[in-house]
This record gives sequence, C-alpha cells and structure tokens, in this order.
Amino acid sequence: MLKPTLAAAALGSLLFASGAMAQPQDDAEEPTRLEDLTVIGRPLQRLIESFVTEVAAPNQGRSLARWRNPICVSTVNIEQDGAQYIIDRVAEVADRVNVRSGGPNCSPNIVVVASADATNVAHAITERSPLSFRPGSSTTDQGAAALRAFRESAAPVRWWHVSFPVDRDTNLRAVRLPGDPCGDTPVSCAPAVKISASNLTTQIVDNLQRVIIVVDSLQLAGIESRQLADYIAFVALAQIDPQADTSRYVSVLNTFDESAASGEGMTEWDYAYLEGLYKAQMTLKNTRAGNLEIAQSIHRAHNRLADTQAADPSTD
Repeated sequence: MLKPTLAAAALGSLLFASGAMAQPQDDAEEPTRLEDLTVIGRPLQRLIESFVTEVAAPNQGRSLARWRNPICVSTVNIEQDGAQYIIDRVAEVADRVNVRSGGPNCSPNIVVVASADATNVAHAITERSPLSFRPGSSTTDQGAAALRAFRESAAPVRWWHVSFPVDRDTNLRAVRLPGDPCGDTPVSCAPAVKISASNLTTQIVDNLQRVIIVVDSLQLAGIESRQLADYIAFVALAQIDPQADTSRYVSVLNTFDESAASGEGMTEWDYAYLEGLYKAQMTLKNTRAGNLEIAQSIHRAHNRLADTQAADPSTD
C-alpha cells in the first residue's frame, strides 16, 4: 500500500490536472424492492419520495447536481485489473443514464483512491489540495462541517462532490471563484448569465465538476468486486448523503450494512434513481419541488423498467 503522503501526492496531481428524513417504519418490515407495485400498504410514489429525501444531498440552497461534461475516472493505489474493472463499470453505469465518458487521455474528474490508512489519506489530500475540495464559493460544496466529517469518517467508502452552478444553455459557470480573471470594474468580475423572468423556473442548473472517493482497503473483507464498483459508480454519479439510512430499501448503498439487503450490486431502486435524476428537467427554483420532480421521474423510470422486465424476464 502507498503511504498516506505518497497517496496524497499522487491524488493531488490528479486533482490539479482535472481542473429530511424518511418516515419511520416498523423494524419488522422487509426492505422494499422497487419492482413491487404494492409494498407494505404504502403507495409506491410515497416510497420513492421517501427514498429521494433520504439519499439526496445537494449543496445548501442548490438543486441536485449532475454530470453534463464527460466523466473521466482515475484510480490511485489500486492494482491494474481492479482499477480497470472499476473504471469500466463506472462508465457502463454512466452510459445507461446517457452520461458520456472521456477518451484515453482525458483529464480525471472522478478520482478513486484506496488506502489501508484512509483517514490519514483524507487529511493529507484535503490539506494538499484545499481548492480541489472547497473552490471558494458556498454554492460549490457541502461546507466546512461536511469536509471535517469527510476527513474523520470511519466508513469503508467516503466521498466528496464539487459542483458548479452553470447557465443551462451555455454551460458557462454562474459563480465567480477566487483567481478568476477580473476586469477594471466590479461588474466585469461577475459571470454573464441569462436571467429567467419566471418565478418558478431558473436558467441556472448545477453541474458536477469533481468527485473524490476514498476507499478503506481494510474494510473490504467479504465485498465482491462488482459490489464495490457499483457502489463507487452510484456515489460518483449522484450527490448522495453519507448518513442516509437506506435499510428499508434494496440498494447498493447497503453493501457494507450486514443488517440490510444489499444484493449483488446496483438494484432497480438505484438504476431508477439515477435514470430519474438524469431525465428530470431540473430547472425549478424551489428545491423541494425539484425533488418531487425527480421522484416523479424515478416513478416513470420504474414503470419503464417494470415494462422491460415484464416483456423479457431474463433482463438484468
């Protein structure tokens, strides 16, 4: 294994190159499978809304972010075959929700680092590359308290998302960051973006810019490669709350929870969540309304998946 300082140095170079709670439920209830249309007497829409509320973790005051630019996955301290498996699996899941992958020489924007000393590595990389984690605007990340939690986490996998508000049509950044070129007047310092006249919708959407994932290699006993790669793919493609309680659902997020149903990797809940997230319009100003839009989009994705399953029972 790489020492923390070496892993931090390797990860630092990659980073610089890349530029409410669910309603309580009886403990005796079985985890919910998305393909069940009637589960424990609770309407499917309520279950979906509960799942979205539980797992979604947008930046404060912002909507959920998504990838619009091609993703580029790089790994640190993972042997070659395992690294390639993770890279290929993330790309495969991304392709399913129409997220493009970069070419062989792309600049990494999803970095996965493994270490037997994950907490020290997390400290080292955040200290070495602070602007990679907190670029300088309150809209781009989860904030200082969340970064401390990232550093001190004892979880087998921890992650950190950086996203930018951008103009929906031009894809230009809608916030100014420290170090941006500035003209002679304060007005020239501000990015030029279109302003929507609507009180309900906005021209500004949120794009994922960078994801850093740290894996504690000492906590992988009994975890299969497919499970780990699927877990990484899910948190790389969506802003997921590390504290989310998904024990009521059959989800890849339960991979490390022995008391919950995790399956063998990505489940219909997970695929429907990603498909719903990436098919939603995401231009509503009200973030609660935006979450409802995603839940409705997930419901439609569920119906498509159910129809496919009914037509071809062998479909994975």
